[in-house]
Amino acid sequence: LFGSDWPHGEGLADPAAFTDELTAFTPDEIHRIMRANCAELVGLPTH
Repeated sequence: LFGSDWPHGEGLADPAAFTDELTAFTPDEIHRIMRANCAELVGLPTH
């Protein structure tokens, strides 16, 4: 599960660019980190 506190100083200016650093993960795993895990947690569709 990924979160960002932007625009606070400790947040990331471009949170979506974080996925550029996830080179060890598959596209499906990145989707889960950036969207699906949170969506499932709150009962929303994952796709």
